Amino acid sequence: MTDEIKFLLQKTLTSRKFWAAVAASVPLALAHDWQDFAIVWIAYAGIQGAVDSCEALPSKREREA
Repeated sequence: MTDEIKFLLQKTLTSRKFWAAVAASVPLALAHDWQDFAIVWIAYAGIQGAVDSCEALPSKREREA
């Protein structure tokens, strides 16, 4: 396994956002409410994408320096 994949797995499995999405989606899956299940994971992906992009882009202070 490459270092990038190991880092991604470690980051995901220690993320509170990930475990909140798991906790919110399990009851929906058990109730076969697939639409709301999908909404939970789409929201998680959107939030995680925003976090990742904020980490990748330089902040205003870094750009000014």
